[in-house]
Amino acid sequence: MKRRKFLILAGTGVVTLGVPFADCKAKVEIPSTLSHPEKLSALCDSATIRDIGKEWMTKSEEGSDAEKILDKLIGDGNAAAALKTSEEWQGWVDSKIKSDFETGKTAVIKGWVISETEARQCALYALQSK
Repeated sequence: MKRRKFLILAGTGVVTLGVPFADCKAKVEIPSTLSHPEKLSALCDSATIRDIGKEWMTKSEEGSDAEKILDKLIGDGNAAAALKTSEEWQGWVDSKIKSDFETGKTAVIKGWVISETEARQCALYALQSK
């Protein structure tokens, strides 16, 4: 993980969850807000969210690499650097999802039309649930 991204995530004060890689002993620390698609979970059960995440990983360039998924989700990290609370993180995620829909960054997975942000959240959730 890039030092900058680590410092951004470590400095947020957000509750984190370790996501183990399948092939190594290292862990990527992921704020729980990023690995839990809140809006989608109001409509889907956890098995469906996991299935969406697995499907996204087979179709996306980042595959099942948690670090790459997190990099794509956060982007350059400048906007996320100032986020301290889980409410701030959720607001940031919600605005990113809205922006995805406005700019056509969507995917149809398992019959659901979701934003790329939500798809990446589902992928992180699936990796966490292994």
